[in-house]
This record gives sequence, C-alpha cells and structure tokens, in this order.
Amino acid sequence: MNAQVMEKLKQIEQSQNVKILHAIESGSRAWGFASQDSDFDVRFIYIRSLKQYLLLEKTTDVLEYPIDALWDIHGWDLQKALRLLHGSNATLVEWLYSPIVYQSCAEMEELRTLANKTFQPRAGVYHYLHIATKHGKKYLHSEKIKAKQYFYVLRPVLSCLWILDYKTPPPVSFFDLIQSHLPSCLHPIAEALVEQKKFSSEKDTISPIAELNDFLLNQFEIIGQCVHSLPPKTKIDWKPFDDIFQKLLYDYAIL
Repeated sequence: MNAQVMEKLKQIEQSQNVKILHAIESGSRAWGFASQDSDFDVRFIYIRSLKQYLLLEKTTDVLEYPIDALWDIHGWDLQKALRLLHGSNATLVEWLYSPIVYQSCAEMEELRTLANKTFQPRAGVYHYLHIATKHGKKYLHSEKIKAKQYFYVLRPVLSCLWILDYKTPPPVSFFDLIQSHLPSCLHPIAEALVEQKKFSSEKDTISPIAELNDFLLNQFEIIGQCVHSLPPKTKIDWKPFDDIFQKLLYDYAIL
C-alpha cells in the first residue's frame, strides 16, 4: 500500500506543480487502532513555486481531494503550516509526530524542535477538549455506539490530561496515552475496544460501557476547570519561523 500512497503523492506533485516536504498517515492508523477496512488518512505539507509566493493575488493554500472508501488526502501549503505552528496548532503538531511517515525532509526535525519550544498548553487543552466534548455530546448518550466513536472521545480526553500534567504535546500513540493517563481499572475495557475495532467492520456497534462513560463525562468537568490554571497564551517570536520558511524556500521551492 505504501507504493500506492507514494504514487498518489507523486501525481499530486506533478499535477499541482508543488514539492511535498512531509507526508504522513493521520487518523486511526497513526493512532494505533485501525480496522481492517479503515481508510488511509494521508496528510502532507507542500511548497509551491517561488514565483507563486511573490504574487499579490491570493493563492489557495490547501489541497483537498474527494474522500472515498479508501482515501482521505489533504495537504497544507508550507506558509499556512508555519503560521498554524506559530499558533501552536495541535493538528499540525500531530502531523509532525506521526509514526507513519511516507516521505519527509531533514528540516522537519527543526520544525519538531520548534513545535516543542513554542507549544502553548492552554491552546492544546482547548483544542482536544473541544473535540472530546463535540463527539461526547454526539455519541455517549446513544443506545448504540461504534468502537471508533469511543476513541474519538477517549483519545482527546487523555491528550488533555497529558498536557495538563506535562505541558508538552501529547503523544500520537493511543497506547502511550492509555498507559500514562487512563486509570488501570479501565485498561481492559480500552484494550478490548481496540481489539474489537481492529478485527471488525467500521460499521459494527456495541452497547454503551457505563464505566467508560462515567470516566469521560467526569473528565469533561475536571478538565474544564483545570484548563484555567494553565498560563495564558504567550507571545511567540516570528523570527525562527521566518528563518526556516526562507531556508525551505531556498532549498526546495520550484523555480
């Protein structure tokens, strides 16, 4: 399948006249609980031609492709990516730390270092808490729920707890989050859900799990209270972001 991903990335580069700097897998495959019929959530950062960055007319900074049963492909322009990273965008940080990397460049290590140095814990908690509560309202009160829907609530809740404790970006791996911040009495439930998701269809449902629901709903309240104890967003210097942008333009932009 990697060969098919690489072929799609090559086609994007050729058709859009861009250079892909970093391409990874996001979603359940990166998190560690993909089903047999999970799609491929390919995310990438690309750089355009130098001439396009010098145009006054606004140019699109996102490349999106139709989603089907197998593919979900989405990319951000380097300039957009760096602006989001400057704002401590948690989604972009996850792209930088995905364990499944299809292609990349050496400078991504500099971006990871920059992401850690400029990480804003309060913004990170708000990001993951928003995801958790949005999905929690939608799924936790249903008569039936899919295993993956539990993960859409549980993973961001555990990410919030990680940030509250360590003030660093949370790990991408769901298993690392389980080991660090899920009560041990709930480990068997989470592990059983992972196994069920891996070996069943994405459409299969289960009955709600009371213990897990109670934990999640309780954490919504606790996290909502604790987030205010985190330091407010600080002013971040643009210079290191400008420096790496200019370096990548010099090294990789199509002339």
